[in-house]
Amino acid sequence: MALENEKIILANWKMQLSYQETIDLAEALKKELKKYKNKKLEIGLCADFMTIPKLSEILKDTQIKLGCQNIFWEDRGAYTGEIMIDNLKNFNVHYAIIGHSERRKFLQESDEMINKKIKQALKNKIIPILCVGENFEERQNGQKDLAIIKQIKSALSEIKTNDIEKIIIAYEPIWVIGSGQAIQAEEAEHTNRIIKEVVLDTLMTADKNLNRKSLDNKIKLIYGGSIDASNILNFIKQKNIQGVLVGSASLKKEKFIHLINAII
Repeated sequence: MALENEKIILANWKMQLSYQETIDLAEALKKELKKYKNKKLEIGLCADFMTIPKLSEILKDTQIKLGCQNIFWEDRGAYTGEIMIDNLKNFNVHYAIIGHSERRKFLQESDEMINKKIKQALKNKIIPILCVGENFEERQNGQKDLAIIKQIKSALSEIKTNDIEKIIIAYEPIWVIGSGQAIQAEEAEHTNRIIKEVVLDTLMTADKNLNRKSLDNKIKLIYGGSIDASNILNFIKQKNIQGVLVGSASLKKEKFIHLINAII
């Protein structure tokens, strides 16, 4: 398959790999991914903070971009346990996952915190990967769209129009993450269309003079949730899914390469 437009493949390694396992996997992927240099692929690895300095060395001068799994919303200060964003920039961190459902759930991250983190990432020229999605109860109660709309509007509050093309929005239905069972690609496409409309409406509410059609192509939308080699093509070929956020299928070299080969 020849890709018509550039596709984004981002690995979220979460807290699944030891230091040495992370380094070994990155080294192996570096060798394997050389052959994709001229393909229309944007590949990123979002890793544990402790491994970022070494990964920065390994990935230097490659097509693979480095990402982190969280940031803090202040430059510096008395924030015990947080990471100074300048330290991440020093190691060429390109992406930051923001608002992942696991952080919303286990660490009580609010919409306000997520909004501040997005602004901080943009200010520091790090691409935020904004995660949104409904839980099972919201889905069962017919509240899926309302839940996602609320997340989007809160996350993008006071975000400048010129910054929208610097943000990646990942739709991840919370109830399928880690389940091994993805939703139908057509449903993900439908949801991403809704997300795009909400983004456009949010931006145009702030500025009625914006050109809706020109903005449409600047919004980057991806899907995450039990993505693997058997289903990635179904998602990638959808009009409003520019890429994927991959969890467990990115933890082994063979699985991740097999997944990438499925769309080349």
